[in-house]
Amino acid sequence: MARRAATVEELSKDDQHFLDALNNENPLPCVLLAVSTFEQALAAVLRGFMIEDKRSNELLDVEGNGALSTLGACNKTAYCLGLIPKHLFENLRWFARLRNIFAHSHVPLDFENPEVVEACKHIEPRVAHPIPESTHLKLDVPKVRFVLAAVAVRSHLLSIAREVKRRDRV
Repeated sequence: MARRAATVEELSKDDQHFLDALNNENPLPCVLLAVSTFEQALAAVLRGFMIEDKRSNELLDVEGNGALSTLGACNKTAYCLGLIPKHLFENLRWFARLRNIFAHSHVPLDFENPEVVEACKHIEPRVAHPIPESTHLKLDVPKVRFVLAAVAVRSHLLSIAREVKRRDRV
């Protein structure tokens, strides 16, 4: 059975499941679920912008056959179309890197793994402005940084997806 792309409304209804997964799941499902959510939200941004046409759906084919079927392709396209800001583009690149670190490991990993720690250092927990290092938040703790950034990225993507204007045919 083919997977169906989630709508902005469906993704928005899953707030509590998203937060529960970030806070309570083991590292692997936590990372995979977060990045999968970003991928779906980014596809919703692009779907909302593109003209209504079967070719638009073909580009975003969630079965992996479309030109925009990967997080990396959607991220680059959304950035180059001016739909997402550079800091969000960069965060999504680092989240994709983290997903790959976890997904391609033959042993269980956690947020204390040196490669994971290094990748987490590059994730910015921000929506519009960086969180000052002087706050009480423990941004030097990789899991804390990951969770704060994941919530910010998801929120920002869903906000953009709700506001994006569909292109008219020319």
